[in-house]
Amino acid sequence: MTEQLKLRPDQQVHVRGILSATVDRVKEAQRKNANNRTALLTELKQINASSESQLKAALTPEQYKQYQLKKRSMQEQMRARQAQ
Repeated sequence: MTEQLKLRPDQQVHVRGILSATVDRVKEAQRKNANNRTALLTELKQINASSESQLKAALTPEQYKQYQLKKRSMQEQMRARQAQ
């Protein structure tokens, strides 16, 4: 992602922090709402909206556009890592 989006070093740190925090928040939401799918989906939508707005602020408009194009691929990679 760093190379694809041509992130500056400060952006690399910021984006990694956002994505790491997002993963942690998702795991916590899954743990907390294990028996309540509706609550889980609601919280996941909020987490996603929050991380998207943070990423939009951290990236240039062109980088954010490229991120949107690559997001599906990155989500699949994250799911694969979590399954391991």
